[in-house]
Amino acid sequence: MVEWLERNRSNLAVVLVVLVTVAGVTLLQLPRRPALQIAVSADDTSEIKVHVVGAVRSPGVYSLEAGSRVEDAVKAAGGPADNVDPVALNLATLLRDGQQVVVPELPLQPRLVASTSNAATATQPTPLNPSPKIDLNSATRQQLESLPGIGQVLAQRILDHRQKNGRFQSVEELKDAKLVNASTYEKVRELVEVR
Repeated sequence: MVEWLERNRSNLAVVLVVLVTVAGVTLLQLPRRPALQIAVSADDTSEIKVHVVGAVRSPGVYSLEAGSRVEDAVKAAGGPADNVDPVALNLATLLRDGQQVVVPELPLQPRLVASTSNAATATQPTPLNPSPKIDLNSATRQQLESLPGIGQVLAQRILDHRQKNGRFQSVEELKDAKLVNASTYEKVRELVEVR
């Protein structure tokens, strides 16, 4: 075998040079891949800003860490006010930059009013909203449930939509976002507004 290698040394050298040349030419003709570039988008920030309004001690715009939840926003706004509705807001919801968090208030409790006849004391509820229309951007679940055709499920669906997507831009959004069907929309469209 050693003798064969000695006799064919020049042939083997030529074959080796040809193989290296072919491999080099092949590599040069392969399409070049661009270097991997990592682009940082504007959304990849470590801080978000949220607007907290409603039943909190210090409403306003607050800077929070990305990944914060509604609970963090309420704490940043000084915590819940005394009249907060504890079940109308999902404190575990993740926040996004530019979101408004509306912390609903409890509906006003009925108050006792003396009747004109001295017979007895009557209970009259204090109006939930002095305006004849309910504002979709600040309504509580109870206020929404007071509307015709809106029960617990639809009221919660409206609150969830507001929490997830921010303020309503128009009353028609109820229908356009398929939060209520056409017949329910016709019943409530004159009873609600967007402020």
